[in-house]
Amino acid sequence: MKGRRNIYGKRRVIQASAILLAALIFAVGSRLYKEQLRKNADVSIHFIDVGQGDASLILTDEAAVVIDAGPASGGDRLTSYIKKYTDKVDCLVISHAHEDHMGGAADLISSLDVSEVIMTSYSTEAAFFSRALDAMIDRDVKATESKVGETYSFGDIKLTALSPDKDYGDKNNDSIVMRADVDGVSILYTGDAESSAEKDITDVYGAFLDCDILKVGHHGSDTSTTDQFLTAVSPEYAVISCGADNKYGHPKQTILDKLTREKIKYYRTDVEGDIVITVSDGKIKTK
Repeated sequence: MKGRRNIYGKRRVIQASAILLAALIFAVGSRLYKEQLRKNADVSIHFIDVGQGDASLILTDEAAVVIDAGPASGGDRLTSYIKKYTDKVDCLVISHAHEDHMGGAADLISSLDVSEVIMTSYSTEAAFFSRALDAMIDRDVKATESKVGETYSFGDIKLTALSPDKDYGDKNNDSIVMRADVDGVSILYTGDAESSAEKDITDVYGAFLDCDILKVGHHGSDTSTTDQFLTAVSPEYAVISCGADNKYGHPKQTILDKLTREKIKYYRTDVEGDIVITVSDGKIKTK
């Protein structure tokens, strides 16, 4: 019996060693795979299909920034998508406390190494908000209140907060509007900001709004993307993040017509799914 026990013991040691080695090989292989994905382009800007909601990833060799986390129903998909590229998120920006923009935040924070969250001071008693705060506390994530005019740098990604500088009394207009600059390319993230916020931003920032890529406000609702605002931004590309056959009728045909009239190439997550824009030496490439 003693001999058999020794044999069984050796087998267990060998099996455990094999499992450990396999896990190590997988971990190293996964890390190398993610590094290779990063190196395929100097910068990649992802607009992730999370259904009726917003979620975007800016990824470089130096940093990863996520803008909004989509609805709770898309939390698993968002997390799985980002994990293909990185396990570490330097910053998560939550534009405002609506479920379709931060419902997936708790999943993201619980599943990845998120260093910092930038958000407004406005809150809600909704369960998705409480879950996100609980996840931030559990993971000891730094919380930063967005301040208009402030610049936040993460590696080679620079974020500048343009709004809100007052309480509009409406969470859509109270969205953080954030300009991102990376490798000579600029992206304007507008959350759900509507016409009154757009007017104030345009009046204050004028030419600084001129960007290469516009994340169209409020999923393509006709309450956003006024003529004045679109002229100031003057993007080459626009992205509309919305769910297929959503009950709101987003995007509105008037917005699509406006983008077409201005010769702005636009993409829609409800039609094309995940949208990836790459940047190399300041040059933009789209699918």
